[in-house]
Formats: sequence, C-alpha cells, structure tokens
Amino acid sequence: MLIVNGTLQIEGHTFEHGAFTTLAVLQQPLWLDRHLARLNQTARFLGLTRQVRAGEIRKLIQIHQIKDTALKIIISADNLVLVTRPLPEDPTLVSRLWISPLPHPEQPPLASHKTLNRCGYALGQEQAITAGFTDVLWLGQANEVLETAGANIVAIMKNTLVTPPLDGRILPGIVREIVIDRAHKISGLTVLQRPLRLDEMMHADAIFLTNSLIGIRQVVAIGDQPLDQTHQDNLQKLQQAYQAAVRAEDLRCTM
Repeated sequence: MLIVNGTLQIEGHTFEHGAFTTLAVLQQPLWLDRHLARLNQTARFLGLTRQVRAGEIRKLIQIHQIKDTALKIIISADNLVLVTRPLPEDPTLVSRLWISPLPHPEQPPLASHKTLNRCGYALGQEQAITAGFTDVLWLGQANEVLETAGANIVAIMKNTLVTPPLDGRILPGIVREIVIDRAHKISGLTVLQRPLRLDEMMHADAIFLTNSLIGIRQVVAIGDQPLDQTHQDNLQKLQQAYQAAVRAEDLRCTM
C-alpha cells in the first residue's frame, strides 16, 4: 500500500467518507481519464475538495513501477492512497450468479457512487461464494435486474444489448460505458438502457458482466438454472472487440 499526501486521517476511513476506483494497469493505466472523472464526481458529491489529476497518478505509477496489476485509487479529505493487487488470472472465466434474497445494499444516491461504504456488497459476494457461485445478483422490488457485487450486467437479445438504466440504483461502470459507446461500431449491435426483468433476461441469447478487471465475462447460470449456450456469436464478437480496444488503449497511452 502506498500512502501519499500526508498521514492517514481517521474520519475518511472509519466513517467511510471517501471514494475509490479500480482499474487495470498493463504497460499503462487503462481508461484512466474515465476512471478519474467518475472518482472526482463522487468526491464532489461527498463534499470533498480533493480532486485527482491524471498527471499525478501517472507520475506515481512511473515512480513505483506499477504495471500488469490491478490498481485501486482511494481518496478521502486528507489522503490519496494507491493499493495494488494481482489482475484476475484468467479474465475469460465464466460466472455463475447467486440471487440474493436480501435487498440491494444501497439506495440512491449512494448506489450510483463508488464510495468506501461497500460492506454490503462484500458480504453479498461472500454469501454467493459460500453457496458455490462466483458472484451475487441483486434484484429490485419488481424483480428487475440491477447489478452484481462488482459488475454491471448486460443481456444480448438478438442484435440488441439490453442493460439496466442509470437511474441511481446501479454504478455507472467504465467498461459498461465503453461497450455502450462502441457496440454498434464494433459489432453492429444496438443498445437499450431500460428496466430488465429477471424472467425476461433468462430468455436472452447471452448474458455477460462488465467491469474494469474482468472486461466482458459470460454468465452461464443464474441460481440453479443453466443458461442456453447455443447463441454466442455476438458475445464472442464483443469480447474480441473489447480485447482489441484494450490493446489499442494500452498502446495509445504508451506512445
């Protein structure tokens, strides 16, 4: 762990009054500007005057020779903290989702911000893993799909991507944003951001998760029901296009 810009003050960490973002660093940090824009927006929402600049993060990455790792950037009123951990060994692994019997751990407006108050998410994921799954799926009161503990969820229905809207109940994920921005250009898919019921999603051609460490990861089962694996062409196109985008972003930042 690296602690920068002063001693570690107690309020930001014991009272969870802070924000964070997690991104992949290959040779260079991927989509750093997008991550910092979201991080700084949350800081302003929390009333923090601290704003993080890309230049200072790149400088710290260079000084500490951070590469081929996951990087968590944490800010509170008095501190900037960088924490590294290994990247997922195989980001192409599949996910099996456990449907939580408990309500989503956050309500608007906190649910749409990546604050240090994440205990409910961590507990949900631990319960899912204990039950033999890889992640937890939270549903809204009307059985709408929301998100998992650490990822957004997207369903492929023919040539359309359907994903829950940014209505204050889910996190605006960076890879979700990239997929939406590029879906039509890279694979000819249209995108609908709208409420998605669980029973509707179960009939999708494919379902996948997105976050900045796993990229695009296929969901193969929800609860005790395995999903149809016979219509994967569009998912494979998206995964290939995303990996190409990652390589291009890493090269662009290196040049």
